[in-house]
Amino acid sequence: MMTLAGETEASLVFAVVTFFSTILTAGIKRKYDMTYQEKEDYFILTIKKQQVKVCYEDISHFQLGLQNIWLQDKTKPNQEFIGVNLALFKPEILIRTLTEMTINGQFPRVEGVYPDNSVYPDDPLRKKELTGFLIRHRYDYLIEDYIKQMKSQQV
Repeated sequence: MMTLAGETEASLVFAVVTFFSTILTAGIKRKYDMTYQEKEDYFILTIKKQQVKVCYEDISHFQLGLQNIWLQDKTKPNQEFIGVNLALFKPEILIRTLTEMTINGQFPRVEGVYPDNSVYPDDPLRKKELTGFLIRHRYDYLIEDYIKQMKSQQV
């Protein structure tokens, strides 16, 4: 439109801005090529065309990061941790299932095996650790009943 109006300089500037914006968009899309789908029994995480399917019952351990939950799947041969980013995805079924499994005592603290910088040394089943993490990341609405139960036990 600027070329038709006789403004060659303005059209050149807009062309350069459009070019750089397109390059940046393509780069960001390529770097963060991730999808997350969850079902009642499993979730599928795709990172750069590599799909990982994890059944909730196969989770053997978890670690909490700043914006991630790192999970270990006992069926995978190398037992590497799989990271689910809470800032990019909303893994509500995963969080609900992980909380239920933690409350049922399926993830006790294993001293010396995994690096653990917990602020709750008196929490061998990691219930307070996970609850505090979920409250900090605004997922407390998924575990309201458990929070009420914890508060009633403290009184």
